[in-house]
Amino acid sequence: MKKVLVFDFDGTLVDSRLDLLNTVNQMRKYYGLAPLPLEQVLSYVGDGVKMLLSRSLSDSKIDPETAMNVMQQAYRANLNLASTLYPGVYKTIRDLQQSGWKIALFSNKEQDFCKSALYEFGIGTCFDVILGRTDDFPLKRHIICSECGGYLTGYTVKARGKNYYKCNTKGCKNNNSAE
Repeated sequence: MKKVLVFDFDGTLVDSRLDLLNTVNQMRKYYGLAPLPLEQVLSYVGDGVKMLLSRSLSDSKIDPETAMNVMQQAYRANLNLASTLYPGVYKTIRDLQQSGWKIALFSNKEQDFCKSALYEFGIGTCFDVILGRTDDFPLKRHIICSECGGYLTGYTVKARGKNYYKCNTKGCKNNNSAE
């Protein structure tokens, strides 16, 4: 039996709160808006970058779709400037790998950001799979289930090289190819 552990990124392995705050406020500054306090920005986190952006601009008339490029540039500029691994993460991930565990990352954060951050923190090589959102394959909370109205989650079957979406709502059995 293989031992596999799957981790999320933000809030699980990495404390990225200050980078998120700086990103949001840099984007807001670009549009001439006042900065938001940390607690307010944190209350906007958890449903992906589109919702973070929309909530961060809710006090303005700025279209979130228009602001997405500015937000992404701000995020790249602030990536890992203040983020840190939570205490014990570095040692734990290394110990798990050395003990034979297969380790995966599954995040709503863009895949490129996840990979660069994990390698910057010195644990990228410990992960067998790093799977984050890409433009052509959003992973979490971006697509609504046509059967129950819940959110679909993307996943990849490596053996087939295919992407799928499934609904995790209790009782719903929706599971479809993403192609």
